[in-house]
Amino acid sequence: MFYHLKRTIYGSFNATTLCHLILMMLYPSMTIAATHLGDSDSGWFLFSDTDYIVEKNITVSSNSWRQSAITIPGKSNLIDISPVIYPLPDLSPFPGIALPESVTLTNYGVISGPNEAPRSAGVAFFNHGVLNNMRGGIIRGDDHAIMLGYGQQSVNNDGTINATLGNAISINNNLAIIRNRGDITGEERGIDARDSGPLQILNIGKIAANKHEAIVINTDSQVVNAGKIESLGAPAILMAGGNNDLILQTGSQLAGKEGTALLSNGQNNKLVLAGKGREDGNFLSNLADNGLGRITVQQNSEWILNGILQAFGTDDDVLDVAGNLTLGGTLTIEGGGGATVEKGGILAMGDNGTLKGQLFNQGMMAFEESSTSGHGSVFTLAGNLINAGDIFLSPAGRVAGNTLAITGDFEGQANSTLHLNGRLNGDASPIEHMTIAGNASGMTEVAVTNVGGTGASTLEGIEIITVGGRSSENTFVQKGRIIAGRYDYFLHREEVSRSDGSRWFLSSKPQQRPPANDFPTISPQTSASAVVTAPVLRPEVGSYAVNNAATNSMFVTRLTDRQPANNVASTLWFRQSGTHQQSRAGGQLENVGNQYVTQLGGEVTRFSVGQRGALHFGVMAGYGSSRGHSESDITGYRSKNSVNGYSSGINMTWYADEQQHHGFYSDNWVQYSAFKNNVKGEQLANESYHSQGLTASTELGYTFSLPLANSRKLVLQPQIQTIWMGVDADDHQESNGSRVKSTGKNNVLTRTGIRVAVDSPALRPFVEVSWLHNSKQAGVSIDDITTDVDGTPDIFEIKPGIRAQLFSGLDVIAEAGLQKGANHYQNMGGMIGIRYAF
Repeated sequence: MFYHLKRTIYGSFNATTLCHLILMMLYPSMTIAATHLGDSDSGWFLFSDTDYIVEKNITVSSNSWRQSAITIPGKSNLIDISPVIYPLPDLSPFPGIALPESVTLTNYGVISGPNEAPRSAGVAFFNHGVLNNMRGGIIRGDDHAIMLGYGQQSVNNDGTINATLGNAISINNNLAIIRNRGDITGEERGIDARDSGPLQILNIGKIAANKHEAIVINTDSQVVNAGKIESLGAPAILMAGGNNDLILQTGSQLAGKEGTALLSNGQNNKLVLAGKGREDGNFLSNLADNGLGRITVQQNSEWILNGILQAFGTDDDVLDVAGNLTLGGTLTIEGGGGATVEKGGILAMGDNGTLKGQLFNQGMMAFEESSTSGHGSVFTLAGNLINAGDIFLSPAGRVAGNTLAITGDFEGQANSTLHLNGRLNGDASPIEHMTIAGNASGMTEVAVTNVGGTGASTLEGIEIITVGGRSSENTFVQKGRIIAGRYDYFLHREEVSRSDGSRWFLSSKPQQRPPANDFPTISPQTSASAVVTAPVLRPEVGSYAVNNAATNSMFVTRLTDRQPANNVASTLWFRQSGTHQQSRAGGQLENVGNQYVTQLGGEVTRFSVGQRGALHFGVMAGYGSSRGHSESDITGYRSKNSVNGYSSGINMTWYADEQQHHGFYSDNWVQYSAFKNNVKGEQLANESYHSQGLTASTELGYTFSLPLANSRKLVLQPQIQTIWMGVDADDHQESNGSRVKSTGKNNVLTRTGIRVAVDSPALRPFVEVSWLHNSKQAGVSIDDITTDVDGTPDIFEIKPGIRAQLFSGLDVIAEAGLQKGANHYQNMGGMIGIRYAF
């Protein structure tokens, strides 16, 4: 049966009230004109197994502590208001509404207990009841707003539940579910379930208390919080017994006195973190061996805990991290248990965080430094660390100077990797550090990333790991390359004298050097480090330098590359060349590469100059590519380099003798070129950058001939050519932070030589010998330290070839070339060209 209380009714249980009851039973929606129910010493007795609704703007209040405003008797004639059991006729003090059995009460109005009673309550449930306090509804009392007794009760609150002197909700010896989206506030406690059976509290609203805990639960209970739980005078939550769960979800806020969010005084209590959130309070225990038995960070969750956490257990996963957890305070695990970071999980330690207990990491450990001192933080693991995942000692792109201090042993299992950031220069370089007080075993790869260091030579080395106990040579091994500026660094191990300890450090010198013909053989009495005194250059240095040289010289031409046999008409020309280069850089790097160039052009117009001379104007364009690699003699590391580019330009040639091409001549051209460059170091990211600029040339020569037999002539042509090279690469910053600049811009190449040819009607063999001088050497500056391509200041060149006239107006030329310089510089190749006159 369903009853609507649309107006409040009062009176004693007499003939009049009996008539009211009959009317309510016959007309469930009947309106009874009154404003307050319960203004007399006698209240209303309604039926059990029934639903009742208190409408909005209705007040149910028992103004007499001797009688409830509404009493709904059940099958039992006793109501338990602990600690005294009262018979129904003498219930004292009486609540505003007494609901002994199987009743659903929905409140939109106001329900309150007797004002003058010493232990008044708004609503009392005693067996199998459901209370819905809707939005805008108010339930209040002095000592108790709601009392829940025997049986299973459910409270759903979207309104306000308030106790001015005691507990907002008191629960005794029953099973209960409390769902709160409103406000539950008690002067003593918000929810008191110290004497209750299993209880479930689902909170997305506010539960608060002034004097004691906001929530007290006994055993086998669960609190799910996505709202605010707050106490001004005690911990926010007290777990008085064991086997309880506290589940924190997105939106959770716990605030207790002196920063205590939870007090766990029972065994096997659990904390579960789901969703995303942050708690700054402490999770403590007043009793020995009664800390949290398990802390679980669920997958895909992100939580920050900045307080003190006390846990107790024997399992390896007392702390089980499958999501993302940041510890900004201290986590202590007593009882011999430990923490486990699952695969895919992240355990981050905040500023000066501490974890006490054994840790098994299969996911990721990260350490964050939030202080502004610039000296980094010390993160302490008071126990053993077994690592089968990744350990990052500072955030990406920063050198925090953090230290991980392990008071126990360290074991590296499969996939164990330690990641460090450092500003790599000399011995005093700031870098992360790991200290192990005990033994170190297994194998762990060490990856070091340079952040802003320019590189320098080391003496004692840059210490990164110290072990107080036993370890082996392969306990920590280098992962990938460690680079800074133009240098490579290497991981070394050194025994500490007068102890079992050892240290690992970075050095600019390798531990061992592979044999190289360009270096003296190392005798058994001489260490590699004694021979290699200079810092080890990384091969990318050579690749950048070679690219710079290629972009300036790729489209350089001379008159004979374009000149036809006799210039009696306009011409078109095409040439294809290929070269193979070998060079060195920095005395340590060997550079090898191949270059291919295609060029074409033609005459646009010409003008007569004087009686026999002429001035020719033409255009030209080209495409070229260069591919190669650089290799370190010391480390064996390689880097690949490539250049792809285009050019376009104009040329102007003057002949003193247009018909025979004898006497003086002048050839001039200017070109604009643009290139895309790539450098890919071994185990490093690809670096891409652009270069562009002008190149200009002026060539002067004199041609004369001497007669030979059979109508042939010996043609001699001394030449001098000056080439200005203005191609420059954009400044580039590598992914590791090194700043790369090209050097040698505005180099002036001077070529002085002579060409000797035998002129015959069909064939014209020739040889050209030149000396080349560069005013500047092409190279690279990495972090303001320059390295040039060796052997290029002065170069000897020889070019033999032959030109054939296939038929009138069509010439084909083929030539080979060789350039030799100091320090094993060599460039050899060939060219084939076609020229057509019409």
